[in-house]
Amino acid sequence: MSKEVRSVGKQVYKPIDKASLIRQPGVEPSEQEKAQVADKVKSMLKLANITVRSILTAPFLSGVNVSLEEGQSSKISQIIKLLKANGAQKTNNRKEVILDGVVVNVDLVKFYKPARKP
Repeated sequence: MSKEVRSVGKQVYKPIDKASLIRQPGVEPSEQEKAQVADKVKSMLKLANITVRSILTAPFLSGVNVSLEEGQSSKISQIIKLLKANGAQKTNNRKEVILDGVVVNVDLVKFYKPARKP
């Protein structure tokens, strides 16, 4: 990307330097990074005295997953605010933040009842 500043209409766009990007798309965080972020989230929740169902990291997950029991949806925004207050960046998804380059997703555990046999 060139280093000049482009002007489009009234907005001025400054070129993005790659170092400022949190994570390039397609580059997944390592298991170790995810584990560190999971520990950090766990200690934050413990300090704030918030209980969650589980904090998951797995090779098939792109980040850290914090799950709550059903009926605890009010806690989602509380946890997101706590993480943001501790330096997490917001994403365009209201249930996700980025902490140390790892996506932290806060959601309810949904239990799906198996389809009844006729």
